[in-house]
Amino acid sequence: MTLTESQEEILCRAIKVWGDKQQVIKAIEEMQELSKALCKWLNLDVKVVNGSLSESKLRDSIDEEIADVYIMLDQLRRIFGDVYLQNYIDSKIHRLNSYIPKELK
Repeated sequence: MTLTESQEEILCRAIKVWGDKQQVIKAIEEMQELSKALCKWLNLDVKVVNGSLSESKLRDSIDEEIADVYIMLDQLRRIFGDVYLQNYIDSKIHRLNSYIPKELK
């Protein structure tokens, strides 16, 4: 997933308009909404408070929340900087790979 230059400018403007703290709060809210959608997916066979959810509606909801979180993560990267971010990503993926059984690599 790649953002266009125009989309990147919009994210920068959002941070300028609402500020770092508000965007961090928004990021937390969006991550909670994704967590809730994923929990509903895990419990798909259980009725939720508002009635039953179809799997397709729930998948749409998950996709929408992933998009929201993706956007907010990009803003967090802009707020906190990403000087060492790639190093952390590389290290964590390397560690994850070490947990995968050799026969599945």
